[in-house]
Amino acid sequence: MRLTNVAHLRLDFGRLFGYDLVVEPTGPDLPISFDQRRHVGAGARPGSWMALSFRLPEPVPREALAQAWLAVVGRHCTLRTAFSLGDDGQPRLRETRVCSGSWREHPVAAGQAVNEALQQVLDEACSPYSAPAHRLCVLETATGPTVVVASDHAHVDMWSMLVILRDLRAALSDSLPAAP
Repeated sequence: MRLTNVAHLRLDFGRLFGYDLVVEPTGPDLPISFDQRRHVGAGARPGSWMALSFRLPEPVPREALAQAWLAVVGRHCTLRTAFSLGDDGQPRLRETRVCSGSWREHPVAAGQAVNEALQQVLDEACSPYSAPAHRLCVLETATGPTVVVASDHAHVDMWSMLVILRDLRAALSDSLPAAP
């Protein structure tokens, strides 16, 4: 693994899909840390997210990826919260109920680098006031799938992203049928 940013990725050309979750706010306001308030208070801006990508050795049904992602979201409370702007102009944090969603293909324009298309998707989906502020994507290529998990930085740091990645890989292996 190496630390980089999306501008330095060299992803193979393929079809880019993102998993749209259905989210509903629930419950009372939750406490917001100083760092979260500062980050969210800066508002929507490109690159306010953190992401990890990994290649799978073989194609996996998108529905299996979706079920594994739902298991991860169910395990990590921060992925079930969303920020909103209160009437007083201050950020609010609330729990959400996250329900199954659907896959959406994100177009990669002719001549556009796949990493640029991915960056646009993550800039839109992983913004401080997005609900949810995280995104599961899969890039399906001739050489195999690449999975991308991203979240706005107000919800995660790189250590927690590693835990999320570990849990996603475990949930994914649990959801696939055993080899004969």
